[in-house]
Amino acid sequence: MSSVASFLMVASGALCLTGAVASKGRPAIVAAVVMVLAMIDLAYTALVPAVVWSGALLLAGICLAVFLRSSSKVPSPRRSPLSSRVARTARRRPGTRVGFGC
Repeated sequence: MSSVASFLMVASGALCLTGAVASKGRPAIVAAVVMVLAMIDLAYTALVPAVVWSGALLLAGICLAVFLRSSSKVPSPRRSPLSSRVARTARRRPGTRVGFGC
């Protein structure tokens, strides 16, 4: 990899880490640190194989997604709006079959 590309990769990782530190989210900071370490290693030292870094980054991303989803205030949907509408229609008209023209 060229020196300019290596520098730009590590610089962008450092900016991401700075943003994570500014947001004060501990899981985001951990994920950003893993990303910056992977970038530094892949760009300059190559001590750890790229496949290992890919697995570490995938794991960090999944953990971050789970944490952010569990801490959000948005309730997860129980069922689709269409199925609840069909169920309400069936309750109002006793004796009718619920179907889609079948």
